[in-house]
Amino acid sequence: MNQVIFVVLAYSLLQLYLRRKGRAELNRRTVPRIRRQLMPTHSVVILYYMNRFALMSLTEYTQLVLNLGEEARKKVLAKTKQIERDMAQELQRSRPP
Repeated sequence: MNQVIFVVLAYSLLQLYLRRKGRAELNRRTVPRIRRQLMPTHSVVILYYMNRFALMSLTEYTQLVLNLGEEARKKVLAKTKQIERDMAQELQRSRPP
């Protein structure tokens, strides 16, 4: 919902700016561009290890993790939980602007 409100506000401000600058003819071009920018994009997961990396789609990554052995899956789960805890702590420590 917040994204919708922000987009509508930004669009309204852009329209006012274009009219004020005498460029109202550009108004009709902004709607298709905003729609293109809001469309979902291709998401990838980047795996990085020892100066090498791989780009994978979310489904490829999921398949990779699900096909790991039990021991490896436990390691991945433990690491992701640790990263989640670390991120939560960082967010709690951050101060407002």
